[in-house]
Amino acid sequence: MNSITSVTQPAKDIVGVWALVNKVTDTPISGSRLKFILDNRWSLTQADTTTGAVIYHHGGSYTYDGKIYTEQVEFANPNTASYVRSTAKFTVQIDDTIMTLIGIDNPWNEIWVRLKSK
Repeated sequence: MNSITSVTQPAKDIVGVWALVNKVTDTPISGSRLKFILDNRWSLTQADTTTGAVIYHHGGSYTYDGKIYTEQVEFANPNTASYVRSTAKFTVQIDDTIMTLIGIDNPWNEIWVRLKSK
């Protein structure tokens, strides 16, 4: 069986390309941050909006049961290398094109919007 056809329904809800639009904590956001969530793999990239230079890039594998999303960091650029071999858990709420991640034992509370393909 092809891995794409074996994705469970909760995982299908989270799969996509997401852009960070706001933080629940109202922390100012600079740059353009994208999260790519595919069939059990994820990555996050943030570029400087002026220069286009990549500021952050890291990713790895994930699990998602429809309520809890857990990221395992397996690779990173030098700016986020300290995250490698770490795990971050979030409660998730997905309403159509909006995904809210609330950190569990971590400070990341974020609102993402699903990007549409052209």
